[in-house]
Amino acid sequence: MSYDHYDGNVSSVAVNLMYQPFRNVGFGLGYRSLFISLTHSRSSTTVQFDQTFRGPLLSMNASF
Repeated sequence: MSYDHYDGNVSSVAVNLMYQPFRNVGFGLGYRSLFISLTHSRSSTTVQFDQTFRGPLLSMNASF
């Protein structure tokens, strides 16, 4: 995405494996990644911001 002097992007990736051994209870294992990048440019100055979050995910779900 770009606007005026700003240019950036946001990307997200997720992989999940779910297992529901019981009718109302299940478990999950996954991996998440979030990438954020932003650049602000003027005639003589450029400022850049990059942030990355990555890691495993453990979950439990209940249904009624």
